[in-house]
Amino acid sequence: MPEDEQKAPEASAEPAPQPPPDPVLDDLERRMERLGQRASAAKTEHRRATERSRPSLGDSAHGVGYGLTIAYTILGLPMLGVLVGWILDQRSGTGQLFTGLGVLVGSVVALLAVAVQLSRFEKRR
Repeated sequence: MPEDEQKAPEASAEPAPQPPPDPVLDDLERRMERLGQRASAAKTEHRRATERSRPSLGDSAHGVGYGLTIAYTILGLPMLGVLVGWILDQRSGTGQLFTGLGVLVGSVVALLAVAVQLSRFEKRR
């Protein structure tokens, strides 16, 4: 028979001998297993605590809505006062008297409106 056709030695029917169990390695494996379980439990608890502490999406949307309402009130009412004052100044020829008064009146009304809106917001909480 040529060399290429030589048969490989047959595998023995017996499994390879196992080294004796090492008590140190067994102890380390048990410790690693317990550590993994504790880490998983801590991760789950952290995830639950984070979900409980987050405000719901509806609460956030309401907060944004109230904030925008207050911002528009603070900006819009004084601008409305300027517009009304400017129109009155143009019709009566008084310079900028009514424009200045419009800013003051619009600002006071805006502050009062914001106070009312905030009290409503606190009642709904």
